Amino acid sequence: MGVNNPSKVGTFLNGVWELDTQGDGGAADQIFFGLPGDMPIVGDWDGSGFDEIGVVRTLTNINLPDGHHPLEFILDSDGNGTFDSGDAVLSLARAATRSYSGDWNGAGKTEVGVVRNNNNTLVWSLDYNGDFREPAVQSAIHGVLLRPGAGHANRW
Repeated sequence: MGVNNPSKVGTFLNGVWELDTQGDGGAADQIFFGLPGDMPIVGDWDGSGFDEIGVVRTLTNINLPDGHHPLEFILDSDGNGTFDSGDAVLSLARAATRSYSGDWNGAGKTEVGVVRNNNNTLVWSLDYNGDFREPAVQSAIHGVLLRPGAGHANRW
């Protein structure tokens, strides 16, 4: 029998997370993690069976050769709700349309990735080994872009 660990709701706006950690719909815990303009991302970064928070930031001060900006993942990998030395930071020097999280290698913890449109073909760059370092990122081309937002990652 598996552990009953139901999902709970939360919101993110301008670097402030409000999470219903009790799952009762009552007062939410407020966590300050991120900055205005960041996008939220969640995953089980440490393999504990519980999701931790993170943010994805567009590095607008860096221009890639194609004119796009790289993305930076800032993950609360120690699960304490505070950005500190125990957290993972990964900057992907790749233009991206969208960020994703998933267990790409089946090891029981969440890794990150991005997808971009390259001449109507989806190009995925995924941190397969989960070490949150740029050299570990591998790219795979899969799928034809039929409509905006058509790329999805999940357990199929």
